[in-house]
Amino acid sequence: MKELGACLIALAGFWLGILHARDLRAALRRCAAYARMLELISLELGRFRTPLPELFLSLSDCLEGDAASVCSFTASELAVGEPFRDVWKRATEALRPEEKEILCPLAEVLGAYGAEEQAARTEQAREEMLVLWDSRRTALRDRSRVCIGLCSAGGLLLAMMLL
Repeated sequence: MKELGACLIALAGFWLGILHARDLRAALRRCAAYARMLELISLELGRFRTPLPELFLSLSDCLEGDAASVCSFTASELAVGEPFRDVWKRATEALRPEEKEILCPLAEVLGAYGAEEQAARTEQAREEMLVLWDSRRTALRDRSRVCIGLCSAGGLLLAMMLL
């Protein structure tokens, strides 16, 4: 019976490592989705000058995950007549700090300046998001195997100590 418990503890350590690597991959996917969102906002504002409520409604349909949720929330609140600045701050409230730091400043620009300035600032935010994406990609590559290995080793060590 002790051996079964030890095997389960070792397996739990391995599973913790897998979960952490999965979180790193999810953060990378989120970053890519936000970069795509910013690219589409910049394109729509710069070329087509799409009004913000229509823009976010269309983005909520063509994006996935958290980016789609942010756009959907923004579109629904703008449809009610809320000011964009307040809506965007609430929409980005639950984001991770790095993502929030890039996206929150858009509240002061979108809907408040000319189309060219809005598109330029959105493109700048996209470039910042791509830098974050690259750092997360590097972290995933460097840390995922190490994390799985360390968690597995920790689980094995704990299992051996209990035997």
